[in-house]
Amino acid sequence: MSANMLAEPVFWKFEQWLPMPVIAVFSAWKWFGVQMIIFLGGIASINRSLFEAADIDGASWWRKTRKITLPMIMPQIIFVMTMNIINGLQMFIEVFMNFDLSGGPYQSALTPVLYLYQVGFEKMQMGEASTIGLMLAAVIYLLTMMQLKITSKED
Repeated sequence: MSANMLAEPVFWKFEQWLPMPVIAVFSAWKWFGVQMIIFLGGIASINRSLFEAADIDGASWWRKTRKITLPMIMPQIIFVMTMNIINGLQMFIEVFMNFDLSGGPYQSALTPVLYLYQVGFEKMQMGEASTIGLMLAAVIYLLTMMQLKITSKED
């Protein structure tokens, strides 16, 4: 009986389709603790009398979660979502640690910041790299503003 879960090894550094899922799992694991602390802080700040009033009214666990917990931690949810978008577009270390500066097999793990590095420091085209950096900043700004517009409440 073998202790291996798979019959053959998976060479995740050499398969074209595997680098991005591996990096996504790595990045999620990297930020999981920070995000949990943010969410726990938001949950701890909810006034317990709201839950007590819901209990008196006979609200179920799901209804309390949907009507009290989620609306009260919406600022934390928006912040975590915004930070995930920014971190996803600025990903460099995760790719560099796993695939050096090549961007994985057939550049399947190439991120905008890694491409910026390749253009600026390997090809020495600083003007093009500056343009890529400014465009990346503009995309991050636009995505953040769109997300804030979509998730903001109208008073």
